[in-house]
Amino acid sequence: MICKMKIKFNLGLMLLICFSAVANNSVAQLANKVETDNTVPANQGETDTTGNNAAIIVPAPDVLKNTGIVYDDSGDLQDEVKSGALKTATKKYTRLYAVGKLDELMIDNRFGEVKVNTWNRNEFSVEVQVKIYADKQADAQHFLDVVGISDKRGEAVVSFKTIIGANGGDNGNVLWKGEDKPHLKKIEVNYLVFMPSKNTLNISNNYGTTVLPDFNGKLILNSLYGNLTAKKLINPLNSVKLNFGNANIEAFSGTRLEVLHGSLDLNEGSNFNVSVTYGPARIGRIYSSANVDMKFGRQLRIENIDKSIKTLNVNVAYSSVQVGSITGVNANCDVSTYYGHLSSNDLNIKLFSNATPDNAAKSYKGQLGKGNKSRNIVIKTNFGQVNFD
Repeated sequence: MICKMKIKFNLGLMLLICFSAVANNSVAQLANKVETDNTVPANQGETDTTGNNAAIIVPAPDVLKNTGIVYDDSGDLQDEVKSGALKTATKKYTRLYAVGKLDELMIDNRFGEVKVNTWNRNEFSVEVQVKIYADKQADAQHFLDVVGISDKRGEAVVSFKTIIGANGGDNGNVLWKGEDKPHLKKIEVNYLVFMPSKNTLNISNNYGTTVLPDFNGKLILNSLYGNLTAKKLINPLNSVKLNFGNANIEAFSGTRLEVLHGSLDLNEGSNFNVSVTYGPARIGRIYSSANVDMKFGRQLRIENIDKSIKTLNVNVAYSSVQVGSITGVNANCDVSTYYGHLSSNDLNIKLFSNATPDNAAKSYKGQLGKGNKSRNIVIKTNFGQVNFD
Protein backbone atom coordinates (compact mmCIF):
# COMPACT_ATOMS: atom_id res chain seq x y z
CA MET A 1 0.00 0.00 0.00
CA ILE A 2 1.11 3.53 -0.62
CA CYS A 3 1.00 5.44 2.63
CA LYS A 4 1.14 8.89 1.21
CA MET A 5 -0.29 10.09 -2.04
CA LYS A 6 0.04 13.56 -3.52
CA ILE A 7 -2.80 14.43 -5.85
CA LYS A 8 -2.74 17.71 -7.68
CA PHE A 9 -6.28 17.98 -9.01
CA ASN A 10 -7.17 21.64 -9.02
CA LEU A 11 -8.70 24.42 -11.02
CA GLY A 12 -5.85 24.28 -13.52
CA LEU A 13 -6.63 20.65 -14.30
CA MET A 14 -10.30 21.38 -14.86
CA LEU A 15 -9.39 24.30 -17.09
CA LEU A 16 -7.40 21.89 -19.25
CA ILE A 17 -10.67 20.32 -20.40
CA CYS A 18 -11.62 23.63 -21.97
CA PHE A 19 -8.17 24.04 -23.48
CA SER A 20 -8.41 20.52 -24.93
CA ALA A 21 -11.58 21.47 -26.79
CA VAL A 22 -9.89 24.50 -28.29
CA ALA A 23 -6.84 22.44 -29.28
CA ASN A 24 -9.02 19.79 -30.90
CA ASN A 25 -10.74 22.46 -32.99
CA SER A 26 -7.38 23.82 -34.16
CA VAL A 27 -6.15 20.39 -35.19
CA ALA A 28 -9.44 19.75 -36.99
CA GLN A 29 -8.85 22.84 -39.08
CA LEU A 30 -5.34 21.72 -39.86
CA ALA A 31 -6.58 18.29 -40.91
CA ASN A 32 -8.45 19.81 -43.85
CA LYS A 33 -5.18 20.32 -45.69
CA VAL A 34 -3.13 17.29 -44.65
CA GLU A 35 -1.71 14.79 -47.07
CA THR A 36 -1.00 11.92 -44.69
CA ASP A 37 -2.27 10.92 -41.27
CA ASN A 38 -0.10 8.70 -39.08
CA THR A 39 -2.17 8.63 -35.89
CA VAL A 40 -0.86 6.03 -33.46
CA PRO A 41 -3.41 5.70 -30.64
CA ALA A 42 -1.93 2.71 -28.91
CA ASN A 43 0.96 0.38 -29.71
CA GLN A 44 1.33 0.61 -33.48
CA GLY A 45 4.70 2.07 -34.46
CA GLU A 46 5.86 2.35 -30.84
CA THR A 47 8.07 0.41 -28.47
CA ASP A 48 5.95 -0.91 -25.59
CA THR A 49 7.97 -2.15 -22.63
CA THR A 50 5.09 -4.13 -21.18
CA GLY A 51 4.32 -6.21 -24.25
CA ASN A 52 0.58 -5.99 -23.59
CA ASN A 53 -1.50 -5.03 -26.63
CA ALA A 54 -4.84 -4.65 -24.86
CA ALA A 55 -6.54 -1.36 -25.68
CA ILE A 56 -9.32 0.48 -23.89
CA ILE A 57 -11.11 3.59 -25.12
CA VAL A 58 -11.74 6.37 -22.62
CA PRO A 59 -13.12 9.83 -23.45
CA ALA A 60 -10.45 12.42 -22.73
CA PRO A 61 -12.77 14.65 -20.62
CA ASP A 62 -13.70 11.70 -18.40
CA VAL A 63 -10.06 10.78 -17.97
CA LEU A 64 -9.19 14.28 -16.86
CA LYS A 65 -12.18 14.72 -14.56
CA ASN A 66 -11.64 11.49 -12.70
CA THR A 67 -7.87 11.36 -12.46
CA GLY A 68 -5.59 13.04 -9.97
CA ILE A 69 -2.91 13.60 -12.59
CA VAL A 70 0.37 14.81 -11.14
CA TYR A 71 2.28 16.76 -13.77
CA ASP A 72 5.38 17.76 -11.83
CA ASP A 73 8.21 15.74 -10.35
CA SER A 74 7.93 14.15 -6.93
CA GLY A 75 10.79 12.40 -5.19
CA ASP A 76 8.30 10.12 -3.47
CA LEU A 77 7.33 8.55 -6.80
CA GLN A 78 10.80 7.18 -7.50
CA ASP A 79 11.05 5.78 -3.98
CA GLU A 80 7.70 4.07 -4.45
CA VAL A 81 8.81 2.61 -7.79
CA LYS A 82 11.99 1.23 -6.23
CA SER A 83 10.03 -0.32 -3.38
CA GLY A 84 7.59 -1.93 -5.80
CA ALA A 85 4.60 -0.08 -4.37
CA LEU A 86 4.18 1.88 -7.61
CA LYS A 87 4.10 0.33 -11.08
CA THR A 88 5.19 1.86 -14.40
CA ALA A 89 4.59 1.26 -18.09
CA THR A 90 6.44 2.98 -20.94
CA LYS A 91 6.52 3.17 -24.71
CA LYS A 92 8.50 5.13 -27.28
CA TYR A 93 7.43 6.75 -30.53
CA THR A 94 9.73 8.13 -33.25
CA ARG A 95 9.18 9.92 -36.55
CA LEU A 96 11.51 11.53 -39.12
CA TYR A 97 10.39 13.93 -41.85
CA ALA A 98 12.46 15.39 -44.68
CA VAL A 99 11.62 19.10 -44.88
CA GLY A 100 12.35 22.29 -46.77
CA LYS A 101 13.31 25.70 -45.47
CA LEU A 102 9.71 26.93 -45.37
CA ASP A 103 8.23 23.97 -43.50
CA GLU A 104 6.83 24.60 -40.03
CA LEU A 105 6.96 22.19 -37.10
CA MET A 106 3.90 22.16 -34.81
CA ILE A 107 3.84 20.35 -31.47
CA ASP A 108 0.81 20.09 -29.18
CA ASN A 109 1.65 18.31 -25.94
CA ARG A 110 0.32 17.77 -22.43
CA PHE A 111 1.89 16.44 -19.25
CA GLY A 112 5.53 16.44 -20.21
CA GLU A 113 8.66 18.17 -21.40
CA VAL A 114 9.28 19.46 -24.90
CA LYS A 115 13.02 19.72 -25.48
CA VAL A 116 14.26 21.12 -28.79
CA ASN A 117 17.72 20.77 -30.33
CA THR A 118 18.98 22.11 -33.65
CA TRP A 119 21.08 20.43 -36.31
CA ASN A 120 22.28 20.97 -39.91
CA ARG A 121 20.09 18.28 -41.47
CA ASN A 122 16.95 19.22 -43.43
CA GLU A 123 14.80 16.96 -41.28
CA PHE A 124 12.40 17.09 -38.35
CA SER A 125 13.15 14.29 -35.89
CA VAL A 126 10.68 13.75 -33.07
CA GLU A 127 11.03 11.13 -30.37
CA VAL A 128 8.34 10.81 -27.71
CA GLN A 129 8.57 8.74 -24.56
CA VAL A 130 5.37 8.02 -22.64
CA LYS A 131 5.61 6.81 -19.06
CA ILE A 132 2.73 5.99 -16.73
CA TYR A 133 2.87 5.59 -12.95
CA ALA A 134 -0.03 3.74 -11.31
CA ASP A 135 -0.89 1.68 -8.25
CA LYS A 136 -1.37 -1.45 -10.33
CA GLN A 137 0.52 -2.74 -13.36
CA ALA A 138 -2.71 -3.38 -15.23
CA ASP A 139 -3.84 0.20 -14.66
CA ALA A 140 -0.50 1.57 -15.87
CA GLN A 141 -0.73 -0.55 -19.02
CA HIS A 142 -4.36 0.30 -19.75
CA PHE A 143 -3.72 4.03 -19.48
CA LEU A 144 -0.62 3.66 -21.63
CA ASP A 145 -2.82 2.10 -24.29
CA VAL A 146 -5.03 5.20 -24.55
CA VAL A 147 -2.15 7.67 -24.84
CA GLY A 148 -1.07 8.13 -28.43
CA ILE A 149 0.73 10.53 -30.75
CA SER A 150 -0.79 11.85 -33.96
CA ASP A 151 1.56 13.12 -36.66
CA LYS A 152 0.43 14.73 -39.90
CA ARG A 153 2.14 16.25 -42.88
CA GLY A 154 0.32 19.03 -44.68
CA GLU A 155 1.14 21.94 -46.93
CA ALA A 156 4.36 23.44 -45.49
CA VAL A 157 3.62 22.03 -42.02
CA VAL A 158 4.39 18.91 -40.01
CA SER A 159 2.33 18.53 -36.84
CA PHE A 160 2.48 16.30 -33.78
CA LYS A 161 -0.17 16.06 -31.09
CA THR A 162 -0.48 14.11 -27.86
CA ILE A 163 -3.80 12.25 -27.78
CA ILE A 164 -5.29 11.07 -24.48
CA GLY A 165 -8.41 8.95 -24.84
CA ALA A 166 -10.80 8.87 -27.78
CA ASN A 167 -14.45 9.62 -28.50
CA GLY A 168 -17.02 7.09 -27.39
CA GLY A 169 -17.69 4.77 -24.42
CA ASP A 170 -16.88 5.25 -20.76
CA ASN A 171 -15.91 1.68 -19.94
CA GLY A 172 -12.50 2.78 -18.71
CA ASN A 173 -13.66 5.00 -15.86
CA VAL A 174 -12.92 2.28 -13.30
CA LEU A 175 -9.23 2.82 -14.02
CA TRP A 176 -9.28 6.44 -13.00
CA LYS A 177 -11.39 6.44 -9.86
CA GLY A 178 -11.85 3.97 -7.04
CA GLU A 179 -13.78 3.94 -3.82
CA ASP A 180 -11.30 6.20 -2.06
CA LYS A 181 -8.58 7.23 -4.54
CA PRO A 182 -7.60 7.19 -8.23
CA HIS A 183 -5.28 4.48 -9.48
CA LEU A 184 -3.23 6.73 -11.74
CA LYS A 185 -0.42 8.66 -10.06
CA LYS A 186 1.49 10.38 -12.86
CA ILE A 187 1.73 10.61 -16.63
CA GLU A 188 4.79 11.80 -18.55
CA VAL A 189 4.80 12.54 -22.28
CA ASN A 190 8.27 13.84 -23.12
CA TYR A 191 9.25 15.11 -26.59
CA LEU A 192 12.83 15.22 -27.84
CA VAL A 193 13.06 17.24 -31.06
CA PHE A 194 15.84 17.85 -33.60
CA MET A 195 15.25 20.41 -36.35
CA PRO A 196 16.98 23.11 -38.44
CA SER A 197 17.45 26.35 -36.51
CA LYS A 198 15.77 28.59 -39.11
CA ASN A 199 12.45 26.80 -39.63
CA THR A 200 9.29 28.03 -37.91
CA LEU A 201 8.48 26.30 -34.63
CA ASN A 202 4.99 26.32 -33.09
CA ILE A 203 4.62 24.74 -29.63
CA SER A 204 1.62 24.35 -27.35
CA ASN A 205 2.64 22.68 -24.11
CA ASN A 206 0.38 22.28 -21.08
CA TYR A 207 1.58 20.96 -17.73
CA GLY A 208 5.20 20.57 -18.76
CA THR A 209 8.52 22.35 -19.20
CA THR A 210 9.73 23.68 -22.55
CA VAL A 211 13.49 23.78 -23.23
CA LEU A 212 14.81 25.67 -26.27
CA PRO A 213 18.30 26.16 -27.75
CA ASP A 214 19.71 29.13 -29.67
CA PHE A 215 17.00 29.51 -32.29
CA ASN A 216 16.87 31.76 -35.36
CA GLY A 217 13.50 30.74 -36.78
CA LYS A 218 10.14 32.19 -35.88
CA LEU A 219 8.89 30.82 -32.56
CA ILE A 220 5.27 30.64 -31.46
CA LEU A 221 4.95 29.24 -27.94
CA ASN A 222 1.89 28.90 -25.73
CA SER A 223 2.55 27.30 -22.36
CA LEU A 224 0.11 26.58 -19.53
CA TYR A 225 1.36 25.41 -16.13
CA GLY A 226 4.94 24.94 -17.28
CA ASN A 227 8.28 26.73 -17.22
CA LEU A 228 10.38 27.91 -20.14
CA THR A 229 14.16 27.66 -20.30
CA ALA A 230 15.65 29.11 -23.47
CA LYS A 231 18.90 30.39 -24.91
CA LYS A 232 18.92 33.05 -27.64
CA LEU A 233 15.57 33.59 -29.38
CA ILE A 234 16.31 36.37 -31.84
CA ASN A 235 13.67 36.25 -34.58
CA PRO A 236 11.77 39.58 -34.77
CA LEU A 237 8.47 37.70 -35.21
CA ASN A 238 8.75 35.61 -32.04
CA SER A 239 5.59 35.28 -29.94
CA VAL A 240 5.78 33.66 -26.51
CA LYS A 241 3.05 33.36 -23.88
CA LEU A 242 3.32 31.61 -20.52
CA ASN A 243 0.45 31.24 -18.06
CA PHE A 244 1.32 29.92 -14.60
CA GLY A 245 5.00 29.37 -15.33
CA ASN A 246 8.41 31.01 -15.07
CA ALA A 247 10.54 32.09 -18.03
CA ASN A 248 14.33 32.04 -18.02
CA ILE A 249 15.68 33.33 -21.34
CA GLU A 250 19.22 34.23 -22.37
CA ALA A 251 18.22 36.67 -25.15
CA PHE A 252 14.95 37.65 -26.81
CA SER A 253 13.67 39.66 -29.77
CA GLY A 254 10.09 39.58 -30.95
CA THR A 255 6.63 41.03 -31.03
CA ARG A 256 5.38 39.37 -27.86
CA LEU A 257 6.77 37.98 -24.62
CA GLU A 258 3.95 37.57 -22.11
CA VAL A 259 4.20 36.00 -18.66
CA LEU A 260 1.09 35.65 -16.49
CA HIS A 261 1.27 34.34 -12.94
CA GLY A 262 4.99 33.72 -13.15
CA SER A 263 8.40 35.37 -13.13
CA LEU A 264 10.61 36.54 -15.98
CA ASP A 265 14.39 36.38 -15.98
CA LEU A 266 15.67 37.78 -19.28
CA ASN A 267 19.40 38.30 -19.64
CA GLU A 268 19.12 40.66 -22.61
CA GLY A 269 16.56 41.89 -25.10
CA SER A 270 16.44 43.93 -28.29
CA ASN A 271 13.43 45.20 -30.24
CA PHE A 272 10.83 43.40 -28.17
CA ASN A 273 7.53 43.80 -26.34
CA VAL A 274 7.17 42.22 -22.91
CA SER A 275 4.27 41.99 -20.49
CA VAL A 276 4.43 40.50 -16.98
CA THR A 277 1.39 40.14 -14.71
CA TYR A 278 1.37 38.81 -11.16
CA GLY A 279 5.09 38.14 -11.02
CA PRO A 280 8.48 39.88 -10.81
CA ALA A 281 10.79 40.51 -13.75
CA ARG A 282 14.51 41.01 -14.23
CA ILE A 283 15.94 42.24 -17.52
CA GLY A 284 19.72 42.28 -17.63
CA ARG A 285 20.27 44.64 -20.58
CA ILE A 286 18.00 46.38 -23.08
CA TYR A 287 19.29 47.23 -26.57
CA SER A 288 17.74 49.36 -29.31
CA SER A 289 14.05 49.47 -28.34
CA ALA A 290 11.54 47.85 -26.01
CA ASN A 291 8.03 48.18 -24.60
CA VAL A 292 7.76 46.81 -21.07
CA ASP A 293 4.45 46.45 -19.20
CA MET A 294 3.94 45.09 -15.70
CA LYS A 295 0.96 44.74 -13.39
CA PHE A 296 0.98 43.47 -9.81
CA GLY A 297 4.52 42.25 -10.23
CA ARG A 298 6.23 43.59 -7.10
CA GLN A 299 9.34 44.76 -8.96
CA LEU A 300 10.65 45.32 -12.46
CA ARG A 301 14.43 45.33 -12.40
CA ILE A 302 16.28 46.67 -15.48
CA GLU A 303 19.95 46.22 -14.71
CA ASN A 304 21.40 48.00 -17.73
CA ILE A 305 20.13 50.30 -20.48
CA ASP A 306 22.56 50.07 -23.37
CA LYS A 307 23.84 53.21 -25.06
CA SER A 308 22.29 51.95 -28.32
CA ILE A 309 18.81 52.54 -26.90
CA LYS A 310 16.45 54.44 -29.20
CA THR A 311 13.07 53.99 -27.56
CA LEU A 312 12.15 52.52 -24.20
CA ASN A 313 8.58 52.64 -22.90
CA VAL A 314 7.89 51.28 -19.42
CA ASN A 315 4.35 51.15 -18.04
CA VAL A 316 3.72 49.54 -14.65
CA ALA A 317 0.92 49.35 -12.10
CA TYR A 318 1.20 48.26 -8.48
CA SER A 319 4.88 47.54 -9.04
CA SER A 320 8.17 49.34 -8.55
CA VAL A 321 10.76 50.07 -11.23
CA GLN A 322 14.46 49.72 -10.48
CA VAL A 323 16.90 50.92 -13.15
CA GLY A 324 20.61 50.11 -12.88
CA SER A 325 23.49 51.28 -15.06
CA ILE A 326 22.90 53.91 -17.76
CA THR A 327 26.59 54.40 -18.58
CA GLY A 328 27.03 56.02 -21.98
CA VAL A 329 23.30 56.64 -22.48
CA ASN A 330 22.35 60.02 -23.94
CA ALA A 331 18.58 60.29 -24.20
CA ASN A 332 15.62 62.41 -23.26
CA CYS A 333 13.65 61.04 -20.32
CA ASP A 334 10.07 61.45 -19.12
CA VAL A 335 8.94 59.88 -15.84
CA SER A 336 5.39 60.14 -14.50
CA THR A 337 4.07 58.63 -11.28
CA TYR A 338 0.67 58.34 -9.65
CA TYR A 339 0.91 57.70 -5.93
CA GLY A 340 4.62 57.11 -6.28
CA HIS A 341 7.87 59.02 -6.52
CA LEU A 342 11.20 59.14 -8.34
CA SER A 343 14.57 58.79 -6.66
CA SER A 344 18.09 58.87 -8.11
CA ASN A 345 21.67 59.25 -6.93
CA ASP A 346 23.17 59.31 -10.43
CA LEU A 347 24.62 62.71 -11.36
CA ASN A 348 24.15 61.90 -15.07
CA ILE A 349 20.39 61.96 -14.58
CA LYS A 350 18.85 65.43 -14.70
CA LEU A 351 15.09 65.33 -14.21
CA PHE A 352 12.92 68.17 -12.96
CA SER A 353 9.35 68.36 -11.66
CA ASN A 354 6.96 71.24 -10.99
CA ALA A 355 4.51 69.10 -9.01
CA THR A 356 3.74 69.96 -5.40
CA PRO A 357 4.68 67.36 -2.77
CA ASP A 358 1.04 66.63 -1.88
CA ASN A 359 0.01 66.05 -5.49
CA ALA A 360 -0.67 62.34 -6.20
CA ALA A 361 0.33 62.74 -9.85
CA LYS A 362 3.92 63.78 -10.50
CA SER A 363 5.81 64.34 -13.75
CA TYR A 364 9.58 64.55 -14.22
CA LYS A 365 11.20 65.62 -17.47
CA GLY A 366 14.84 65.96 -18.42
CA GLN A 367 17.69 63.94 -19.81
CA LEU A 368 20.06 61.08 -19.23
CA GLY A 369 23.66 62.01 -19.94
CA LYS A 370 23.75 64.75 -22.56
CA GLY A 371 20.24 64.04 -23.78
CA ASN A 372 19.15 63.35 -27.35
CA LYS A 373 15.76 64.23 -28.81
CA SER A 374 15.92 61.23 -31.15
CA ARG A 375 16.33 58.83 -28.21
CA ASN A 376 13.52 58.68 -25.66
CA ILE A 377 12.92 56.85 -22.42
CA VAL A 378 9.41 57.05 -20.95
CA ILE A 379 8.48 55.50 -17.60
CA LYS A 380 4.95 55.56 -16.17
CA THR A 381 3.86 54.08 -12.85
CA ASN A 382 0.61 53.78 -10.95
CA PHE A 383 1.09 53.00 -7.26
CA GLY A 384 4.79 52.30 -7.64
CA GLN A 385 8.21 53.89 -7.17
CA VAL A 386 10.89 54.59 -9.77
CA ASN A 387 14.50 54.30 -8.65
CA PHE A 388 17.68 54.91 -10.64
CA ASP A 389 20.70 53.31 -8.93
